[in-house]
Amino acid sequence: MSTHRVHRLLRLISLLQSGESFTAEQLAEELGVSRRTFFRDLNVLELAGVPYHYQGKQRTYAIEPSFLVSSLSLTRDEAIALLLAAQRFASPESLPVYEAANRAAAKLESGFPPTVRELSRATLDGVTVKLPPLVDAGRIEEVFTKMHRALAERRKVRMQYDSYFEGRAVETLASPYRILFENRAWYLVGHSSLHGETRTFKLDRITSAEPLEERFEPDPDFSLDDYFGLAWRMIPEGKVYHVRLRFLPKVAGNVEEISWHKTQRFTAEPDGSCIFEAEVDGLGEITWWILGYGDQVIVEEPPELRDRIGRIAANMCRLADATELPP
Repeated sequence: MSTHRVHRLLRLISLLQSGESFTAEQLAEELGVSRRTFFRDLNVLELAGVPYHYQGKQRTYAIEPSFLVSSLSLTRDEAIALLLAAQRFASPESLPVYEAANRAAAKLESGFPPTVRELSRATLDGVTVKLPPLVDAGRIEEVFTKMHRALAERRKVRMQYDSYFEGRAVETLASPYRILFENRAWYLVGHSSLHGETRTFKLDRITSAEPLEERFEPDPDFSLDDYFGLAWRMIPEGKVYHVRLRFLPKVAGNVEEISWHKTQRFTAEPDGSCIFEAEVDGLGEITWWILGYGDQVIVEEPPELRDRIGRIAANMCRLADATELPP
């Protein structure tokens, strides 16, 4: 088979997998061939086991969505980067579809030239990734799979949810907008029929999920950035505070190295401390972050946050001195 025809067949597969609808005439025009040549190319795909199908009412052609064409035209660095992502940064605890990712990585590696396989193995053996404690993603694989497919196909999902906020199990019809990994767990963000607005649902609290035939139209203006606003992480409380913290020299350097919030600003002080400032919606989430730095941080603003930290610290001291726990 000529190189020119191979390229044309790959172009045909790409068109059939694009998600757009093409008739035979349109595909022939896209490929720059006659209608007869186009049908000959279709026969070659059929003999090769490529599962295309003809949609009679629309007179269009498409490839089954589950079919993937393998491509190993990767540089050495690209190949190693994929294996690092799949076999070091991914884990059964962090990725609900870890087993599928691991199998895909093994298939990918098997197609590498021997020299690249040796280099990738040496690289992987020399890299260790220690993830923070996470909600076990292995137990949400079924829900995760249903949700990401429903999101891609824009299908509504009827689900049962064990709501911590409402203190009971609820049922709602969800239109999934985004799947999000944040705060050590996986979440679904989407419109909830029960609440009449966009809500956040923790995937490991979804006790059952049933994708429906009913479709939804995504909100073209929706963005996670707007949805979470200036929240420290995920929970805006409806009031924005100017937060000013002084981190002492022992931790100042480490704090400055990390992007904590989109509005953060740092000012280095002559004594080695640093000033952290940000505009934050709500004080609940940032309170626990501050407490993690113990006696190495001073809350300068706002007064409400300073008082809150003081009360919690006083209660911690009281509990530490208590001979028995309070009722």
